[in-house]
Amino acid sequence: MISKFETELDDRFELIRQGITTFSTTMRGARQTILQRLPYSIIYTDEPNEIFIVAFAHHKRKPGYWKRRLKP
Repeated sequence: MISKFETELDDRFELIRQGITTFSTTMRGARQTILQRLPYSIIYTDEPNEIFIVAFAHHKRKPGYWKRRLKP
């Protein structure tokens, strides 16, 4: 059985793969998409040849805790 979390992630990953760039930009060019039914965001960078997932950020965590993971 597929969980709501997995379904939501699959939906968002498909939008990211399709190159949907309407997601908000955060610092250093990273993008953020907020999951609709769960309290998480996906933080990622979209490089020319790859997509790098920086964090699955839970909304109760300190904002921006994942920023140190970005390349300078």
